[in-house]
Amino acid sequence: LDQGFKFRPPVQPPAEETGDESPKPRNPEKFQPSDIVIISLPHAVPRTLLGEILHRTTKAKAVAIDMMLADRARELSDIEREMPVYKKLLREWQVEDEAFAQAIRYNGEVILGQWPEEEWDGEGRNARRRIVWQKPPPVLWDSAKYHASFRVEPDIQDAKVRTLRPFQTVFDGQKNERTPALGVAVAAAWQGISPEKLAQTRVTRDEMQLGNRRVPLHNGLLLVNYLSDRSYFSGQGNNNYVYDLALDLFLPDETGFENKIVFIGETSFKSKDIFTTPLGDMPGVHIHAHTVITLLGEQGAPRFVSTQLAAAL
Repeated sequence: LDQGFKFRPPVQPPAEETGDESPKPRNPEKFQPSDIVIISLPHAVPRTLLGEILHRTTKAKAVAIDMMLADRARELSDIEREMPVYKKLLREWQVEDEAFAQAIRYNGEVILGQWPEEEWDGEGRNARRRIVWQKPPPVLWDSAKYHASFRVEPDIQDAKVRTLRPFQTVFDGQKNERTPALGVAVAAAWQGISPEKLAQTRVTRDEMQLGNRRVPLHNGLLLVNYLSDRSYFSGQGNNNYVYDLALDLFLPDETGFENKIVFIGETSFKSKDIFTTPLGDMPGVHIHAHTVITLLGEQGAPRFVSTQLAAAL
């Protein structure tokens, strides 16, 4: 990197005390929570840095960028586009996005997401709220292998995130698209399910068939199995490779990410991507990571407990 950042190696899980210090081989096809890598960003970073990260993660099974990569040119008005300062920025943005798109294609296993935003039509009493889905500029969107939804929906009763909708119906301005949640797309990439096959995934009120795994649902929603609070991905007392501040930590070469699932996202409390869960406040990228553990882990989704049974317990 030429950004002037300082790096150091990530924390690695200690070897088991078996008398033999050499690590035990494991089946790379069997998922373990330690297969998840979090590249944690304290704030938004240049897309050139994200491109460098993608070049270092080419041996990963999936690389999910949990960041709203807005179409900056689209946000400008016609008047702004004609201003000299914005004309210069537009050229710079175009070069940056083309280089980033090249890195996305080079990596080959990248998942990009889209997100909902509120807009108002009309004025005064006639104003109506509508949800408009935003996504990265076409040069980036079309370069990614998988597309997903970032949407996280808290419970309407206590605003805690307990469930995720496996697929969202997204209107892109022209047609409706069936889009998987980010965690679902990542789990599919891990299993080697193609985007085309993923789009055909059967989902009922009670279950979802994701590849060779039957995933139980409750009223069409996936109950997220949180292994712990946000400290699980903090680098303390867990079996994950963690990069608490990607700008200050050294990212190893691509062999350090071989057969891993890599999440890239902001985790600072200053971020707008913080949600309340049954185990406390948590960044959205952590929720998506726990979703993958729910889908691929041995424990699977937790059992739904009715309000009556919970009160009895």
